[in-house]
Amino acid sequence: MRTVRELLREAARVAEADVRAMPWKFGAAAYQAALGVHQPWIAEISPMQYAHMGKSQKAAYDKKRSAEWDASAAVKQEWRAAVAAAYQSGEFDPKDADVHPEAVAVAREADRAKADAEAKVVRAVKNRENAITDAKQVKVGDRVWLVIQRAYAEVLKVSTKSVVVKGAFGPYKVPVQERTPLLLWNDPREVGEAVTVLALMGEAVLERAEWL
Repeated sequence: MRTVRELLREAARVAEADVRAMPWKFGAAAYQAALGVHQPWIAEISPMQYAHMGKSQKAAYDKKRSAEWDASAAVKQEWRAAVAAAYQSGEFDPKDADVHPEAVAVAREADRAKADAEAKVVRAVKNRENAITDAKQVKVGDRVWLVIQRAYAEVLKVSTKSVVVKGAFGPYKVPVQERTPLLLWNDPREVGEAVTVLALMGEAVLERAEWL
């Protein structure tokens, strides 16, 4: 016949197996408890009790508490990573009734991070397409954005490595370079606004499609 201690240990093993197998069904605190990691309490002792400790006692206590907080933070991060990985691999649907609200929040964050990453890629592509890095890209009469003057200008002359443009302050010679382009096709604020609108539209569609 098994003792109470053995039954409790068995229950703990089952709980740990459950949270590791299906972390989205539990919150971070339950996950931590099932793994047997202590959750520190900020008011474990009073300031007066701490003040009455000796120097070595304080050092030992601070070391112990720091280790406890680090372990607590680490296991919560482990839970968050496990939930995010399970969501990304399609192991659960945030709309299911048995998904813990904290796990739903993690899934939302994962979707938002994905949308942000995709928006950054789109922005980088747009910026690259907007840059004039070779004089062969332009011809006389083209309207370009002059970075130095932060204004549009008209191309008057094209050379191998530079162009002459006419802006608000008259003709101006601009070197054409790849690493730090001084000429663009459009005001970068216009490009940025277009990308932002695209990202917001994508997020709105995502909200409607995934979180009804």
